Amino acid sequence: MSDMSPFSLFEIEPAYTLNWDAVESKKSLFQKTLHPDLFPVGSSECEFATAKMALMNNAYMVLKDPIHRARTLLELKKISIPGENGTTICDPKLMDDALALKESLEEASINKDFSTFFETLAEQQKILEGTFNNAFLENDEHKMKEAYIRLSFCIKTLTDAKTLCFKNMGN
Repeated sequence: MSDMSPFSLFEIEPAYTLNWDAVESKKSLFQKTLHPDLFPVGSSECEFATAKMALMNNAYMVLKDPIHRARTLLELKKISIPGENGTTICDPKLMDDALALKESLEEASINKDFSTFFETLAEQQKILEGTFNNAFLENDEHKMKEAYIRLSFCIKTLTDAKTLCFKNMGN
């Protein structure tokens, strides 16, 4: 059971763009039928339900997280994850873009004005998610990898920006 993908567990086709109503409906069904509180404590049914709900909750968290969802899709296609398992990322354009984004974050931090930066990153994230989705639909391994790297960096930078913004609020 633990080797199943989050998509299999939720009985949906692997895709980046998901029907969230269907996912939420399936999650609700699992909670209604498999919640451990529905079974006698210590029973094999309760143990099964507990294990199944843990799997379902983990699968749901993967589906909700854009990076984990993209990573899972790469893994399902047996595509190596860029920057892992001894692979390196050698794309000068990506490095230039990453440096420019970090410089923009520093500028936002110095000016203590994150609103425009957050808006820009949110828009960039949407574009990159669309790029990954299209590459997945086209089965374009190179574009999926590039979109994954860029999306990962975008979301990490967004997380860093939120941390900096929170720290700056205290100063």
